[in-house]
Amino acid sequence: KLAMSYENDKTEIDPVLRSRVWGVVLVGLAMFWSIIALTICNIWIVS
Repeated sequence: KLAMSYENDKTEIDPVLRSRVWGVVLVGLAMFWSIIALTICNIWIVS
């Protein structure tokens, strides 16, 4: 009984969870690339 209800909840939550995961991934990538860009700019300016 518990397993079945858990499965139902999981399938219901899945789309929301997926969109949240994608949002987090995109934000993480954006931050990652902006940090790399800033680092490259700083190195280029210093040198």
